[in-house]
Amino acid sequence: MKKLVLFVLFLTSFVSFSQETQNQQRTIRVTGSAKMEIIPDEVNLKIELKEFYKEEYEGKKVKRYKTKITIETLENELFQNLKKHGIKNENITISEIQDFDYYKGKESLLGKTYIIKLDSFGKANELIKFLNFKGLEDVGIHSYNHSKITEFRKQTKINAIVAARDKAKYLLEAIGSILGKPIEIRENDYSFPSYNNSSLNSLTANVLSRSNSKTLDFENSKKIILRYEIHALFEIE
Repeated sequence: MKKLVLFVLFLTSFVSFSQETQNQQRTIRVTGSAKMEIIPDEVNLKIELKEFYKEEYEGKKVKRYKTKITIETLENELFQNLKKHGIKNENITISEIQDFDYYKGKESLLGKTYIIKLDSFGKANELIKFLNFKGLEDVGIHSYNHSKITEFRKQTKINAIVAARDKAKYLLEAIGSILGKPIEIRENDYSFPSYNNSSLNSLTANVLSRSNSKTLDFENSKKIILRYEIHALFEIE
């Protein structure tokens, strides 16, 4: 009797294993991918101001510089320029204040960094070509994004899973089989919306080194690239 029970258990296990193996053979695993390139509609321009001594720029040979152009004067110049371009105060924020030691002056020099919110690289390009005054230390792209980035991510993922389904379907049709229901769906995120400043070095220019040349061009410099992969396991009917 014990031998019979053991034999029945062994037979049941064997049948179960065979069914699992058979089911595993009647599936297809594919990967679908989708990519979307987006032109940003939120561009944050970084502008740095730094106090300076007038004697230094006039080339005067003095033991100690005395006439300091203050940060308040530079701020006034900057805000007048921004106002001419229709940039409202709510789109201007201070991100950093620095204190620089200066060996030829009696006092240290202050610096301020501003973030200017714009709606395109074209606007950033237009503004940077217009700005040109002493004390404007550096200009660059701080970050960029799109106001509908969540919707774009969703659509790209949908496109990826549709691509996976279509791939599985035409592969099975090629061998006379029919696609069944999905068994497993798994995604990989390969999106690259570049927000890291280190990746924006090509979009940053030192104003002093430009020597008044207006060749800097940010327009169409960067796009947000979304790329997703969907791994799917489908049943074969």
